[in-house]
Amino acid sequence: MGGLIAAAGAWLAECRDLLLPRGCAGCDRPDETLCPACRATFAERRSWRVPGTAFPCHACAEYRGAARQAILAWKDHDDVELDRVFAQAMERCVADACGAGLPPWTARVDRMSSGDLGRHAVLVVPVPSSPRSVRRRGRVHVRPLAEAVRAAIVRGGGEAVVSEALAVRGVNAKSVEASDVRSRRRRLDGGIAQRPGRALRGRSVVLVDDIVTTGATVVQCARAVERAGGRVVAAFALAHTPRPGAVSVTRCGISAG
Repeated sequence: MGGLIAAAGAWLAECRDLLLPRGCAGCDRPDETLCPACRATFAERRSWRVPGTAFPCHACAEYRGAARQAILAWKDHDDVELDRVFAQAMERCVADACGAGLPPWTARVDRMSSGDLGRHAVLVVPVPSSPRSVRRRGRVHVRPLAEAVRAAIVRGGGEAVVSEALAVRGVNAKSVEASDVRSRRRRLDGGIAQRPGRALRGRSVVLVDDIVTTGATVVQCARAVERAGGRVVAAFALAHTPRPGAVSVTRCGISAG
């Protein structure tokens, strides 16, 4: 039955592509979800520290050019075919950040009893959007990225679970084009909090976002986690807007397939 459903889905996708051919989300090259050249813009691991935090941030790309166009198509124009492409980029970024071994904050499965699994797992927490934005998109668009981060940690031998443990309260949706750090932090101050019923106390948390611009949202998420008794140990994003300060860049490599 599952095979029939998959075959029907593939046939419908082929019909759609014949009737409404798509172009690359980054450059509009015909018949590509994201062409090899545009995929290559997500083949980096850009690492830095947001002022006011003690943990590293990592991003797959710089938020400009083809990368910016592709992210906007995915985020604001419902190009969900990019979910898989961006998830692959995120997995590679996490794997590169972990290097040959898991970070010290990642609990190893082979060192835990079955009762400890889950209790000591790293929490992979998507940076929340406003309820209005979620309703408009009809989805939690960062969730596939968070699942990719979890998968990369598990593939490396660690234990991790995705938890939508944070929520936006009483602030406007963030704007990725905002440029003033202080104004963004004032607007967001106290506007992100622990979601009721989601335990954070004593947990190591990895934040996952689509774009990091000023870093104000990351700072507010970290503060919310700390207020709830947890600790943010790293943050990952698809892209970031460079700010003054040191950013290290390494090439991860992304297959064209």
